[in-house]
Amino acid sequence: MMGLAWDNPWWLMLLLLAAPLGYVAYRRFVSMTASRRVSAAVARLVLIALLSAGLAGASSVQETNRLAVVAAVDVSASVDRYGGADGQGAAQRIRAFLESAATARDDEDLLGVVAFARGTEPVAAPTRSDIADRPLPQVGSGGTDIAAALRLAAAMIPADSAGRILLLSDGNETQGDALAVAEDLARARLLGEGARGGLPIDVLPIEYRVEREVSVEFVDAPPRTASGATVLVRVGLRATAPAAGVLRLTLNDREVDANGADPGTGRRVLLDAGRSVELVEVELPPGRVHRFRAVFEPEERGGIRADTALENNTGSAFTLSPGDGSVLVVDGVSGAAPDGPGALLGRALSDAGLTAELRPPVGIPSDLIEFEAFDLVILQGVAADEIDRGTQRALATFVSEMGGGLVMVGGPRSFGAGGWRGSPLEPILPLHLDLPQRAVTPEIAIAIVLDSSGSMRRGVLGSARSQQDIANEAAAIAVAALDPSDRVCVVSFNSATQLVLPMGPNDDPDRAAAAIRGIRSGGGTRIAPAMRLAAEQLAAADAKVKHMIVLSDGRAMDADQLAGIAEDIHRDGVTVSTIAVGDGADLGTMEQVADAAQGSYYHVINPNVLPRVFLKEVRVARTPLVREGAITPVVLPAPSAVTAGLTQLPRLGGVNLTRPREDASVTLAMATRRGEPLLAHWNVGVGQVAAFTSDAHEWASRWVDWPGYQRFWGQLARAMSRSVEDSGLDLRVRHEDGLIRTELNAADDDGVPLDLVRGGVTVYGSSGQVGQAALSQVGPGAYEAAVDADEPGSYVLVVRGTQDGRPLPPMLAGVTVSGGSEFRALSSDAGLLRALAEQTGGRVLTPGDAELLFDRGDIGPIEARTPLWRTLLAWALAVLLLDVGTRRVAWDRLLSSAFGADWLRATRGLRQRGSAAGASVGAIRSRGGARATSRVQRTRTAVDVAATDEDAQRIAFEAQQRILRARAERAANQQRREQASPKVERVAPKKDDAAEGGLLAAKRRARKRFEDDG
Repeated sequence: MMGLAWDNPWWLMLLLLAAPLGYVAYRRFVSMTASRRVSAAVARLVLIALLSAGLAGASSVQETNRLAVVAAVDVSASVDRYGGADGQGAAQRIRAFLESAATARDDEDLLGVVAFARGTEPVAAPTRSDIADRPLPQVGSGGTDIAAALRLAAAMIPADSAGRILLLSDGNETQGDALAVAEDLARARLLGEGARGGLPIDVLPIEYRVEREVSVEFVDAPPRTASGATVLVRVGLRATAPAAGVLRLTLNDREVDANGADPGTGRRVLLDAGRSVELVEVELPPGRVHRFRAVFEPEERGGIRADTALENNTGSAFTLSPGDGSVLVVDGVSGAAPDGPGALLGRALSDAGLTAELRPPVGIPSDLIEFEAFDLVILQGVAADEIDRGTQRALATFVSEMGGGLVMVGGPRSFGAGGWRGSPLEPILPLHLDLPQRAVTPEIAIAIVLDSSGSMRRGVLGSARSQQDIANEAAAIAVAALDPSDRVCVVSFNSATQLVLPMGPNDDPDRAAAAIRGIRSGGGTRIAPAMRLAAEQLAAADAKVKHMIVLSDGRAMDADQLAGIAEDIHRDGVTVSTIAVGDGADLGTMEQVADAAQGSYYHVINPNVLPRVFLKEVRVARTPLVREGAITPVVLPAPSAVTAGLTQLPRLGGVNLTRPREDASVTLAMATRRGEPLLAHWNVGVGQVAAFTSDAHEWASRWVDWPGYQRFWGQLARAMSRSVEDSGLDLRVRHEDGLIRTELNAADDDGVPLDLVRGGVTVYGSSGQVGQAALSQVGPGAYEAAVDADEPGSYVLVVRGTQDGRPLPPMLAGVTVSGGSEFRALSSDAGLLRALAEQTGGRVLTPGDAELLFDRGDIGPIEARTPLWRTLLAWALAVLLLDVGTRRVAWDRLLSSAFGADWLRATRGLRQRGSAAGASVGAIRSRGGARATSRVQRTRTAVDVAATDEDAQRIAFEAQQRILRARAERAANQQRREQASPKVERVAPKKDDAAEGGLLAAKRRARKRFEDDG
């Protein structure tokens, strides 16, 4: 049965305007006939009704009995490990259940599948097809997010079908809140929201109970303590049955003696069923960061090992020790070689009394915890592509949030020449890396040719990101590293070729990045047309260097043409580099293409490194933004501790081209005689950043032997290093139930609690900021905060606060969330699964209940809505045209009685004249005169009526008069034209001539001639 439904029925109140508007229209159109007035008013009324129905969201409603079921399948590691039974693995059991259920459904019923673990991914949209045998992908590891899976499954239920969710899981969720999602679905069911109402959740528990398992539940160490102190490390172990093994503890990757006076470093432990806690005393060495890692190694008894999964046999923690840190010099000049030119800076810092550690770019810390060991980081001649963007973001956070220092030292591979423009570090540098347009001519035109075939949809390292996502992001990062004056274009290819970004200046990187990120995968692999299109774009560009980058992860259907095309492109002055992603790419062809066009070839196994490869290609292809030659440094009269006491500075051999920021907080301490910035520094958050645009060895070769060389670098390092200031507050941090809980006890020097402290906690993980929370006072001087943190890894907490308007020094602490959390639950959680079913009106199924999956139970017919706004809009346009037409076109004249009477009179007159003509012709023939008959025959075509001689004469006279009138009218028109012309002399005619030349005289002469002929 069809019906109507309304989304916003209050718009129907517009119909109240119909009657008054119709009346006004009828009264206004007074010049129209009654029929047109009525039709115009009715058209207005219909138009208002159509518009109000469209605005009210009219939908046609039809009942349907079709049922759609979306199966949310748990593919986490715990299900895979423990979920098998009767010789079948978990995946086989799940597939068998879905196949049986699909066989028992009606023809119109639909089945869809969602796979989930830490992430979620749709496997198949609800369909009538057989999809039970489709492979289940890996969607992240190290956790289970049932809540996200339920949300995705609910969103996949078609609007024109009744719906049900089938959850196949062990119920051990490590993140999210599945019960909250179920409550939302139940609320929708009770309130009848939308056309469908709520969705019941059926559950098929994957039940297990692990009988032999030992896990490391936690490793607990003080988050902060003094360097050199002795700390007590607590290791929590849980066993399902009595077990034996060896507990080993490492500190900063070095094993500590956990066995006391007994031989060996590992402690042999005997465990009873349940939880056991082992205590190990550890004396901390010098340093700021102390990492602990505990490992339980199970023993075998009688050939049986008392442990099933090794993933949960490790745990970690770390302790921070306030105190002086060291200076980290990241040497991009000679790779931290002790005798390389890059080591000169490290030796100068050591001679200045600082503790300096030299590392190559690959050895830079990867997370905030490792950065915490240093007070200052110096990037010496390091290119942006040598450090991944995650590390760059961590370094920026280390400066702005944790008070660390950063110095960037110049060289041919630094600043803008090193591709740092558009990087996470650029915003915290005291100099701009892009130059004014007038100062730079176009250096490079670059064409990026990206594979967008269907194979690029593959996930990367178990994450939710595809190869296409990472390739798009890498290309966007590369475009951001170019100068605004550079030319860039982007071409994507699959079976077809698309010009994503035409060749043009890079003056809007955000727009270009948005276009690149919009590339979607699908189709085959045809590279040749894309290379030709990119070559055409490059040929039209005016730039010093022209370069093409081609990325593909598959084998092209036109692979035999590519090397020849690359040779042709290279003859036009274009180099071509190729990037082969994954093992499925045609490595040989991609290498041949690069060789043929004098470019570089890269084989990338891990797509996550693509951004670095793209940046390297951009940097290599682009002419460095440097100026080399004799450069005289000038110390500016700026209040800077870095240049204090420096005089008679030697010349430098080169400088990176930058421009100062227009910010009052930037100190420009040194410049060249041309005004180019040489040394600038400023405060960023709670840290400091400096930029020295020359280098420390080659361009500064005259400085190496200068007595002020060591002093300059020592003063710069001390001025930029973190100042050590401890608040003395007691801070405790722990991780439990997916939360990082922070406890702060604040007291003054006399031990009096500090109340009304205002502040918060910010938590940082390896990927950046995780979350933040405000401190809540729970007692005298006692404060608490909690932040969600589910992913395994190390977290740094920064606590800031104010008391009576006075800022307190920031406090740092850390905590580690151990991996293998899903293996810590040694049995399935059937209680959670039952609660999900009960809350939404679902059922708890068993493996033998497959035929009941599509049993509708209390799910009745559903109302399927089809929006009508398109139809209403089309009718409204038609009625609008009718409304305009009925007011502009006098269609009523065709139907009026006057129009009909005129038509009848005209028709009657024609009939009378025809009858008279027939009678006249008969009379003429009856007279029998040969002459008359001959005359009539000659003139019958010209004379309409001729009954008698008088009639014939009259008709002839009228015809002659028409001819004469036409002649007279032409003569009068000619006379008027002559009178209007100023160049013609006019002669007044005589009175009698004028009279005779008139129409009356013409008539008289015609009559006389007619009578003479008669």
